[in-house]
Amino acid sequence: MRRKWGGFLVGGVTARFYRLGKERLNLSLYYTQGLTDMLLVPVEYRYNAQRGATTLHVRGSGLSATLGIPIRLKTFGNAPPGG
Repeated sequence: MRRKWGGFLVGGVTARFYRLGKERLNLSLYYTQGLTDMLLVPVEYRYNAQRGATTLHVRGSGLSATLGIPIRLKTFGNAPPGG
C-alpha cells in the first residue's frame, strides 16, 4: 500500500547567538513525526532454521537542522532630533 497524502507533527527549537550586542548566528533543530503510514513493506526473513514475516510501516519521520547568518539590510529606528 502506498499513500500520497498524510498527517504529521513538527516541533523545533532555535538558538540565537550574539556577540558584541549583535545577532551573529541562528541554529534551528526540527523533528517531524509522521502520523499516517505512507508505505507498507512486507518483509520475509530467515533466522537460523526458522522463517518469519513482518511488515515495515514507513511514516516519513525525520530530523533536520538549519544554520543561518543574519543579514541586516536596513535598520528602522527613531530619527535623530533636529534632522
